[in-house]
Amino acid sequence: MLAINWSIPSFANVCIDECSNGEVAGRFYHQYDKKPVHFTCFMELLRQMDDLFESIHYPQATARQRSFLKEQAQAAVQQELTPVWQSREFGGERGTRATFYIMVKGRANASWQGDVVWVEREIKKTFRSAMELMVLMDNATK
Repeated sequence: MLAINWSIPSFANVCIDECSNGEVAGRFYHQYDKKPVHFTCFMELLRQMDDLFESIHYPQATARQRSFLKEQAQAAVQQELTPVWQSREFGGERGTRATFYIMVKGRANASWQGDVVWVEREIKKTFRSAMELMVLMDNATK
């Protein structure tokens, strides 16, 4: 049995339901909402998870996101989100193709660092960037 830190605020249960032409689609669950967050590609998954991290202020990013478009001043909206799932409860959902537990522990160098568990195979890997995370998940869903 793998040691999993269920209480980490950035814990996400990612359920991959479809794989087509190198892209994945599915949903992910986090402890702050009972409804799943749906995504249709890796980039959408990363953006939505990053939005969650910004709203819960964890893990703190060490760099601001840049854009080709004129940057707009964003007011720091402090949102107090309360967990709505009991510990481990939101980890029970499964994807049709694969399921991953993602624990982002840091957001340094404009990327993510943390651990990912491929639930069906009970394999845990550390990733040093969002790109490395996508490659690990892509290899598992082929």
